[in-house]
Amino acid sequence: MEEWEARSKTENKIMNKDKVANIAVRVLTRLGRWVDRFADWLVDVTPKPSGDGEETRDRSRENGESETERPRVETTSGERFAAGRREGERWRIPQSRKVLDRITEIADEGQWGRALAYLRKVDPLVFEEILLTAFERQGYRIERNERYSGDGGIDGRVMIGGRFWLIQAKRYASAIRPEHVQEFADVCRRQERNGLFIHTGRTGPNSQRLFESAPDLHLLSGRKLIDFLVDRDGPGV
Repeated sequence: MEEWEARSKTENKIMNKDKVANIAVRVLTRLGRWVDRFADWLVDVTPKPSGDGEETRDRSRENGESETERPRVETTSGERFAAGRREGERWRIPQSRKVLDRITEIADEGQWGRALAYLRKVDPLVFEEILLTAFERQGYRIERNERYSGDGGIDGRVMIGGRFWLIQAKRYASAIRPEHVQEFADVCRRQERNGLFIHTGRTGPNSQRLFESAPDLHLLSGRKLIDFLVDRDGPGV
C-alpha cells in the first residue's frame, strides 16, 4: 500500500511538472507573438529613407565634400527595432534547450510515446529550434534563418556528409499533409539539395508514396525522431 502511494505521488509530481512546463511554453509563445506583431506594425508605419545612395555620393563630390566629412546617417527606430526583433526571437533557443532536456528525461523513463505527445504541445517555432539544437549538440554544423517568417519553406540547414541539407519542421498532432511534402520536395529540387522532413504526426499512405518517389527527401518522425533528439541515434541518413 505504501509503495503504491509513493508511486502515485511520484506520478503526480511528474504530471504537475509537465503542466507547469506547458503553461510556461504557452505564455512565452503568446508574448513572442505579441512582440512579433508589434515589430511588424512599427516597421510598416516607420517612414523609409528616400533617395538613391549613388546620387547622394555624386552630389557630395560635386560640392567638394569627402565621404568622411559627410554626417553619419542614423538608422530609424523601426530599423533598430527590426534588428532587435531578430535577437528577441532567439528567446526560443534557450527555451528549446529546456524542452529538449525534458524530452530526454521522459524518454529515459522508457516512455517515448509520452515524449512524442509532449513534443506535439510545444510552440511550432520552438520545435524548429529543438531540432537545430539537437543537431548542434551532436556536433553537426547548422545554419539558422535570420527570421522565422518568409523563410521560403526552409526552417534551417544542417551539414551532413560535407553538404548542407535543408530542414522542414512540422509540429503535427495528426497526419501530415501530402501537399506540404510535395512543396518541400520542390524546394529541394530547385536548390539541388537533399532535404529532411521532420514531423511529430503520422505519415499517411499518400505522403509515404511521395517520400518514396523523392530519393533526395528523407523522413524523420515517431520513435526515430525521439531517439535522435535524445542522442541515441543520428538522423538516419
